Amino acid sequence: MAAKQWLPGKEARNDVQVDSCAERCFRRHGPLLDVWGNAKSWLMVALGGALGAMARYWMYNAHPDWQQKAALVTFMVNAIGSCLIGAAFVVLIEKGGLSPQWRNLVTVGFLGAFTTYSTYSLDALRMLEQGQFAYAALYLFGTLLVCLLAVWLGMSLTRLIV
Repeated sequence: MAAKQWLPGKEARNDVQVDSCAERCFRRHGPLLDVWGNAKSWLMVALGGALGAMARYWMYNAHPDWQQKAALVTFMVNAIGSCLIGAAFVVLIEKGGLSPQWRNLVTVGFLGAFTTYSTYSLDALRMLEQGQFAYAALYLFGTLLVCLLAVWLGMSLTRLIV
């Protein structure tokens, strides 16, 4: 009788190979668990996130008066980021210009860290708490409208150029 070959991750039971629990788990959830196999993508997102966060920090500190007008800076950051993500969508998705790792760097990393819905929400809530209802409404709806238009503008201009 020939000896049964053992494979890593396999257990032998009564001369029958059975998948180990770890192998079944990895086969089912492998993409989630394969951090090292996706290390380049993770690093690209981290690098993009660091650059996006630094760009946003720079925007808040680029002009001395802007620190007192945090909501205006958040508005500008979100509008600029919306325009950029529209352009990025055309270049990266529609035209397929870069690898998935570079797409992750630009969209998930840089633009995800650069734009900030949480700060937008906090600024609006603070305006409401201070009784500035008209400013809060203008800020909330104005940001939504301007950012939607900015995405459209970024996509439209990029489609004309590319």
